[in-house]
Amino acid sequence: MHGFGVYASRWPLGAETVWTIVNRNGYDVAAQQMDVALTPGMRYFDLYHGLELKPALKPETQGNNAVLSFDIEAQGYGAILATPGEPRRRNQDPDERMAAMTRKPLPDFSHQPAILSPDPRRNPAHRAGRRRSRRNGENPRRRLRLPGTGG
Repeated sequence: MHGFGVYASRWPLGAETVWTIVNRNGYDVAAQQMDVALTPGMRYFDLYHGLELKPALKPETQGNNAVLSFDIEAQGYGAILATPGEPRRRNQDPDERMAAMTRKPLPDFSHQPAILSPDPRRNPAHRAGRRRSRRNGENPRRRLRLPGTGG
C-alpha cells in the first residue's frame, strides 16, 4: 500500500485474489494505492464501490508492475478483486448494490454504538426470524437438539 496508515490483507484463491483494506487515518486517502504485478488478461474490481479499476503502468519497473488508484474514506474500508478475464456471475451482481450502499460517506453515519437488548424477545431481528420460522412450519425453540442437554 502506498499511503501511510492504509493496510491490506491479501487472500489468494486459485487464479483470483482479494485484498481487504482498512484506512486507519482520520482523513480520506485517494489516488495511487497499491502495486500489482502486470498480468495479461487480469482485471481489477473495487468491490466496496462496485467499480472496475484500470491499472496504470509503472515505467520505472520496465513494465512488470502496475498501480491501482482508488479512494478510501477516513477510518474506511475497501476490497479489491483481481480475476482473469470476465468475472464470474456471482461477482457481477453486487456491483450496483454496493455502489448504491456506499454513496453515503461513512462520516454521515452515527458513531454511537447501537446496543441490542440481551433479551432475545426484545431484539427486533430475533422477532423477525421467529416469524419466518413459524411461517415455514418450524418451532424456533426446537431447532437444535443436542444429546444429553435435555433440549
